[in-house]
Amino acid sequence: MADGVHHTTTVAAIAHLPKPISAATELSETLDALVTAEGAGLPVLDYGRTRFLGLITHQTVLAALHPGPSGGEKAPKN
Repeated sequence: MADGVHHTTTVAAIAHLPKPISAATELSETLDALVTAEGAGLPVLDYGRTRFLGLITHQTVLAALHPGPSGGEKAPKN
């Protein structure tokens, strides 16, 4: 910020670093972690917890628990 007071503030001062989960974490445990976490998603690490794989959100967990029709087909309308 260019107000002369905050010009030395780094991103680290305001960044939120959520607790990561691993690729081996069960979906139910992942959903619990998402519910208690700040922000919209959690970082996912590989099985050795050494490499970042991506982010998981509530939406991706819910989609995994309730998959839509297979093959890209639309659900039938009533």
